[in-house]
Amino acid sequence: MNNKLVWLCICVLAALNGCAFASLDATATLQEAFNEEEEVGSYELILESKGGIREHFLVLNKDVQRIDYIIEEELIIGQYYIDGVLYEKDYEGLEIVKYEDEHYPSPKELFMAEMEHLLIDHNIELIGDDKLLGRDVFRLMFQQEERADESAELWVDKESFVILKMITNNEVHSEAVFFQLDPSFEDEQFIAEDDLFTLLRNDDAYSPIRFENIKDLYEKPMFLPEKEHNGWTLTESLSIDNGQKTSLKLTFEDENGKELELLIRDENEGLQFESSGETEIIRENEVFFTWQPSFHSAYWSEEGYQYILFTKRDLEISEAVLFIETMVMQ
Repeated sequence: MNNKLVWLCICVLAALNGCAFASLDATATLQEAFNEEEEVGSYELILESKGGIREHFLVLNKDVQRIDYIIEEELIIGQYYIDGVLYEKDYEGLEIVKYEDEHYPSPKELFMAEMEHLLIDHNIELIGDDKLLGRDVFRLMFQQEERADESAELWVDKESFVILKMITNNEVHSEAVFFQLDPSFEDEQFIAEDDLFTLLRNDDAYSPIRFENIKDLYEKPMFLPEKEHNGWTLTESLSIDNGQKTSLKLTFEDENGKELELLIRDENEGLQFESSGETEIIRENEVFFTWQPSFHSAYWSEEGYQYILFTKRDLEISEAVLFIETMVMQ
């Protein structure tokens, strides 16, 4: 996936395995809703997030969808899912990366995936019904079993299963400012390819690179982890270099199958975000942690580079801090 999209801290979701900790009320209500076989067709949704990112969803059906990512009224990335092909359109770099055989989940799949993650170590309670933007919603509270101060609340549209609002630790993480079912769309709204953009296949966008050769890509040294790093093993190293910029993506895995990605790019090429969540000072740099139910990431700038450590919601902040602290200049 295009690393700029990951820099936007878009969540990575998994499949549902069960609702083991659900209360009786919540289980019965949700099971009744899940048994509905009808899938919602088209909808339009605009989400405003705490980090200053606006997500604009245009969904024609389960096979034709588009998401625009906007920062300070500027369109940064467009993501088009068209009949099994995913296009990521970079409006700053004027590039389109094409991915074959992709699957974009339905609203119900996204909601159930969020449930799956939260139910790993949270209890679930159905707070009740409410309204948002004139829509009937479920309000679901997830409370950390071991830490009473850790909680998440989802506001879920009853008809479509679209998550319209997420509150984490009593702060609004994202909230819908517009939502409409069965809107009118124009055909051109779902055309990704553009003569002004360079079209790249996924295989063309990233190239494998030997870890030992990474330093040759850059004019100045950088902090890097080792190939074997505190129980993490490097499984893949990729670079993208189109003559104007070079980015690096390193993937690590531990013995339990946990996976994380470290993305590195020149500081002048990176996107700037409002900080949210906890911060730590590491090597005299302020590291911003976004530890939400949907994704985990750590972001910082150092020695002229931007770094983001991105995980699939299964890494403790202390583990991330140790990973960053033990990186060395190379």
